[in-house]
Amino acid sequence: VKELNHEALTMSHLYRLQIPCFQTLTGHNGPVTCCAFDADGRSICTGGEDGDIRLWRYVGDSYRCAKVIELGPAITCCQFQPSGFDDLLATGSKDNVLRIWKAFDGDCVNTLQGHAEQVSSLSFNPMNGDLIVSGSHDLTARVWRISKEKNLRELKGHKGPVIFSSYNPNGELILTASQDKTLRLWNAKTGETVAILKGHSKLVHGAAFHTKTEWIVSGGQDKVLKLWRESDGAFVKDFPGHAGTIYSMAFDQGSGEILASAEGDGPAGRTNVIWIWHFESGIRKSSIKGISNTHVLKGHTGRVRCLAFGMGDSLLCSASDDGTARLWKFGQTLGGGGGGAAAAAAVGGRGEAATPGPAAAGAKDPKKKIPTKSRWEIKKEMGLLSGNPLKDFVEEVKDQYWDWMYEDGKQEGVQSHEFQCTGRVSGGHENVYGWVDDKESAAKEEESMIPCKQQ
Repeated sequence: VKELNHEALTMSHLYRLQIPCFQTLTGHNGPVTCCAFDADGRSICTGGEDGDIRLWRYVGDSYRCAKVIELGPAITCCQFQPSGFDDLLATGSKDNVLRIWKAFDGDCVNTLQGHAEQVSSLSFNPMNGDLIVSGSHDLTARVWRISKEKNLRELKGHKGPVIFSSYNPNGELILTASQDKTLRLWNAKTGETVAILKGHSKLVHGAAFHTKTEWIVSGGQDKVLKLWRESDGAFVKDFPGHAGTIYSMAFDQGSGEILASAEGDGPAGRTNVIWIWHFESGIRKSSIKGISNTHVLKGHTGRVRCLAFGMGDSLLCSASDDGTARLWKFGQTLGGGGGGAAAAAAVGGRGEAATPGPAAAGAKDPKKKIPTKSRWEIKKEMGLLSGNPLKDFVEEVKDQYWDWMYEDGKQEGVQSHEFQCTGRVSGGHENVYGWVDDKESAAKEEESMIPCKQQ
């Protein structure tokens, strides 16, 4: 039995423990440049500089490669058609062509040609799966009608390669980002420029629309995440923290409360990492309470080029120059299950399992403790013998934590445990102990706290 030293357990340790690498997708012979989930999250597409398109299907308890399309030209971008349409997949490549595929048999059904240089990005219109926008190094973006293989309009105005292009969630606006250090909002129907978003000091690699509100986040070579208002393109604020170039970002497709951003070329220990942010909107769609960094995901050994969420907010896929794509699991089971207790504490020989309740509120009483994140409701209590492995208890309370503070703002030590499948437990109260079933896993270094299952 080992009593854990709270001084060595910061909240960042607890956060990182909560998002394990669920699986590593291997097979590409070179950098993986793009990744995308289909509408139900059970299919993944990855594309690489090796010219291969790989289709993965969720079978049993993991994703397995179901199809390899050996195209030839390096793949730069990919996206599945929205649900309710024809189950198509679009890819862009360095031969300047967009290709449309039947997602589940790999047959090419359309080619869209017209760009003078490589296609760097693409996006389906979420409201009309027959429309797609593409960005290119030829300084333009183009809107296409897939069924007629027709270029409907050309979006001109950028003075550098268009690296990113995307429809907003209602399909009425198009956002582009360029090496000219700007982003542009376009009217999707007319192709007219709605706003030019200026503020980045270096090239912009990407951006993301919030899924529920009217916010845009962008990032690039200047290492700064910027927040913009979709309605008029107005700059709102910077969110510092990144120490390297930001290559990609994505909001989860469920609540929109999770923002992931990929960083490369940072200092030692900060290279090729993924930052996870908690994005808290206000009551109105046009208001925001804040963005806070909660996790840093490590594991890739090459630049992370692309991020994509699947299954709402359950899985994050990251594509990297290290030749792999990784899947990071956000606490919900792939089968859509869950339930049971969400957190546990063991203080003074007693265990408590709890689930989140209403937000904490009340007068600022210096003697009254409140949770810092949310109020917790006790669901189960059981006596503990010092040194017990807590096996039955652990099964109910995996993957969560809580901490406490007094209402007057004074922080108290972490009084909770995080349980993992290894039996690892973390806590910081005077009478909190950690039980470890697997001595070898307990001795692993910090990086191994995010285990990875190789496919």
